Amino acid sequence: MSYRKQKNQNYYLQNTSVENLFLGEYMPIAPGEYVKVYLYALMYAENGVRSNNAELARQLGMAVEDVLKAWTYWEGKGIIRKINKKSGHPLEYGIEFVSLKEQLYCRPSRQRRRNDSSAGTLTKALSDASLKKLYRSIEQATGRLLEGKEPLTILGWLDDYRVGPEVITFAYQHCAQTKNNTKPAYVHAVLKSWVVDQNLKTVEEIQGYLNETDQRHYQYKRILKSLGCYRNATEEEQRIINSWFDDHGLSLNEILTACNKTSGITNPNINYVNAVLTGNKKTFAGSRTSRSRNEVRIEQVMQAYEDDKRRNEEAAAQRRAEVYKEIPRIEEIDKLIVDVDIELSRVMLRGGGDRKAAEMRKRGETLQAEKAYLLTDHNYPPDYMEVKYNCSLCSDTGTLESGERCSCFAARLAGVEKKI
Repeated sequence: MSYRKQKNQNYYLQNTSVENLFLGEYMPIAPGEYVKVYLYALMYAENGVRSNNAELARQLGMAVEDVLKAWTYWEGKGIIRKINKKSGHPLEYGIEFVSLKEQLYCRPSRQRRRNDSSAGTLTKALSDASLKKLYRSIEQATGRLLEGKEPLTILGWLDDYRVGPEVITFAYQHCAQTKNNTKPAYVHAVLKSWVVDQNLKTVEEIQGYLNETDQRHYQYKRILKSLGCYRNATEEEQRIINSWFDDHGLSLNEILTACNKTSGITNPNINYVNAVLTGNKKTFAGSRTSRSRNEVRIEQVMQAYEDDKRRNEEAAAQRRAEVYKEIPRIEEIDKLIVDVDIELSRVMLRGGGDRKAAEMRKRGETLQAEKAYLLTDHNYPPDYMEVKYNCSLCSDTGTLESGERCSCFAARLAGVEKKI
């Protein structure tokens, strides 16, 4: 006597085994389309069905490019391997599904060991009770709540640059006081210039550096301002100005006197002043627009930016206070959202907590949804508490994060010209 079980000839009638590790750790945080690619191809693999990326894309109603992106995503997670075919075509490859249990418990990789070796440093920084104090001090310096991935970005700076929380706080304070710009990209640029370019690691070292350079930077700005330029000096301009003080021994008043002689040219510049100071007289063509008029135009524009930014931020603060008074739960939600962001930062930096991170994201989304519901339920627009800048590109500063003039600057300047 023999025993046998009928085998389904149609693989759609068979079962596909999916490891719970995938369902619990990887699927919750992965893009839905990428999960579809993984599961559908896994069905092919378990049933020995030959296919390719183009066929897979057709079956799922996706673009081939999206299927390729999915494999790159899963390869980055370490749960599949790309196997190049003999054709050598970079987009034509096979897929090997990795055993997640073996990957996680039996074959620790070099990368995993490297991550574990750095975990002590991160854990030490994250377990410090000053972390929440750091975020609060930054919010006090900026006058706003931390946004989006900013908490995670800040922790990344702590780990990348190996500086204390007080250095990060000082960077935000410095940017707020000197430039009224506390966008993470700008603060990062300032922090990097201190730590990497100048090799400064403590607040005391940074303050000493700033004290030494502040006088000369004041001189740069004063000279450029006399020429109607409200920006930082370029490296070439700094070199020329330094030569006036260091090589020629000129005083600031003597230099400013030479700057006054630019009143008869359209676009006054450092090279013209250098020609005046070094006795190399040159004739500059162009209209005879006065420097004072140009200076007045730019001053009015910059003052208008400051006034608009202040009014818009004060209005948002008033709206926020109004909502907090009428709906106290929203103030509680805002505080909880900050706590969630902080915890999410810890989880993501520690690594290996994809499930926990997914839970924290879901918690944040739930809080945001509750906040939006409460606002609309009380007849407030969902963005009622946000700052409404006149220009969303530069946040009413006239300058983009790249340091370039915003497109709205020219329009404002033209508007001032008509009034003069």
